[in-house]
Amino acid sequence: MRRGSALVIKGGVNMDEFKGRWQALQSGDAGSRLVGGALARSVAECFMAGYQLALDRTFHMEDARWGALAVSEGLDGHPPVTMDGESALAGSKTWVPGAPYIDTVMIRVGRGQDSIFVQIDLPCSGVTSALREKDGFLDDLDIGMIHLDQVPESAYRLIDAFPVRLFPLMEATSFFAVLVTVASKTGASIHSALVDESHEMAHISATELNVEDAKQFVERTQDWLRSNPTWAERSLAGWTTDQKLISMYAGLANH
Repeated sequence: MRRGSALVIKGGVNMDEFKGRWQALQSGDAGSRLVGGALARSVAECFMAGYQLALDRTFHMEDARWGALAVSEGLDGHPPVTMDGESALAGSKTWVPGAPYIDTVMIRVGRGQDSIFVQIDLPCSGVTSALREKDGFLDDLDIGMIHLDQVPESAYRLIDAFPVRLFPLMEATSFFAVLVTVASKTGASIHSALVDESHEMAHISATELNVEDAKQFVERTQDWLRSNPTWAERSLAGWTTDQKLISMYAGLANH
């Protein structure tokens, strides 16, 4: 079965306003996160809604707060995050999506097998953020950096590092699940089977994920986008500049 004809929706992106509408629909489960994602009307909003869904599937977020996983570091000479002898954290993470809007951040400390992951609720003494210079890609996302200045052990908690290794695939499948849901809600001609599959994918945790099933879901969603080339351009603000996110996420899924 296919659903409707596409409803054209355009408009500017106000991420803080989108966050408020998204949070108003949350009930603490993956289903409500997907319902919130259906409100997205831009590529940046689809990204952020998918990102929050991926965090929930990976870390089992317990409320409607927005979070970020901060791994990248070393850009423009900023020092990496390290832990001193008293377990205080210092350094910078240099790629944090939606930095002005997040309420909690998961941070990798160290590299390789010796790395650990911690979670810091915001605001927090010793933690500041700054926006990165916009470069024409996902500018509406307000990508930033997080700086830590002797953040004490009492301000963070350790989290399990295992699911983090699967996060790129969780992120890709969550983004495409949101994209399919938005297409369905805007009246695009889309098979109900793909919509149902996106709902099922949204409820699969990192420890339950079948990698091959995830890859096939991403591929089927890409096939639908290729067969409906005008839907995203007509329905999602920022598509012209941000559409390469599709191939980036497909690459994450393949890896």
